[in-house]
Amino acid sequence: MEKSKTQSVAAGKSIREILPIYFGVGVLAGVLGGFLLILFGWHNKLNALFWAWLVSALVILIGYLANQWAFLRSHKVFLGVLLGGMVGRILIIVSLIYLIYVNQWLPVVWFLVFLAIYYFLFQSVEIWIVNRQLKRQGLKRA
Repeated sequence: MEKSKTQSVAAGKSIREILPIYFGVGVLAGVLGGFLLILFGWHNKLNALFWAWLVSALVILIGYLANQWAFLRSHKVFLGVLLGGMVGRILIIVSLIYLIYVNQWLPVVWFLVFLAIYYFLFQSVEIWIVNRQLKRQGLKRA
């Protein structure tokens, strides 16, 4: 029982730590991207920018939270969540791209460009935060 209480406290701390950083970087990147589109007169691409930003942010955040939950579990559970999460992320993104392409809801090429940029950005932030947490945990154990 004590282990699960400790795990939930650790998960709560990691969520409180990541959200300000994650959404701070995300909002700055979204505002900067929107400003550049308006500056160059590409107003018609703002929808693609917004949806790519939102999809990237949600997919990476859900993956991060799932990995944080699984990190304190057994290796088998962790690897299952990690690999299953990767497959899940890919399926979600490919499905959305397909729906956008078939229904022509957004300019597909611009959506893909923005999606790649924001996904890379959010993935970089996630890696930085996880690396920072691992270093902090290593220092506490030493």
